[in-house]
This record gives sequence, C-alpha cells and structure tokens, in this order.
Amino acid sequence: MRKQEREMEDNKLGNGGSVVEIVMIVVLLLVSIGLVIIVATGMP
Repeated sequence: MRKQEREMEDNKLGNGGSVVEIVMIVVLLLVSIGLVIIVATGMP
C-alpha cells in the first residue's frame, strides 16, 4: 500500500501534477478561510 502511494506521488511530481496539487491546496485553503470568516462575522 505505502509503496504504491509513493510511486503515485513520484509519477505526479514527474508529470508536473505537483502544480495542480498546489493549486488545489491553495483553493481549499482559501475556501476554508472564507467559510471561517463568514461564520465568524455571521455570529451575533
């Protein structure tokens, strides 16, 4: 299991998939931060 995960990660990095992963992580962070702000400002 672990060996397959490592190989998959290596393939992603080799094929430039790391850029897509970084973008996805950034988007998820922005969305989560936005939700936190909305919840915080929406609280009475």
